[in-house]
Amino acid sequence: MGSWSKPGQKLTVTMFRVITESDEFRSGVWRESSLCVSLTKHNPDHYQPEDWFNWKRIPERIVAVCNECPVRLECLSYAIQITPTEGIWGGRSSRAIKKMARQIKEVS
Repeated sequence: MGSWSKPGQKLTVTMFRVITESDEFRSGVWRESSLCVSLTKHNPDHYQPEDWFNWKRIPERIVAVCNECPVRLECLSYAIQITPTEGIWGGRSSRAIKKMARQIKEVS
């Protein structure tokens, strides 16, 4: 079974399925708790929306925010479903997310 880990958090294929099948996930309510939305909204001088969608270079401060986010796994699961072409989702680049999506598809 594939797994992807960051300090203190691990996303497995089973967990991916549990997260994506929950009503809260499907409704999108989890997004309201995301640090990136909160920081961009309340601290626009330091965090610009385009910071989260820079595929050429991932700023360390952005990854650090993702690693502390209470909905990082939900964000990552969402990204695995939509396979974005750019951006930082759950602390991962769109390239890494595409690889995870392929791995999940192979296991399923």
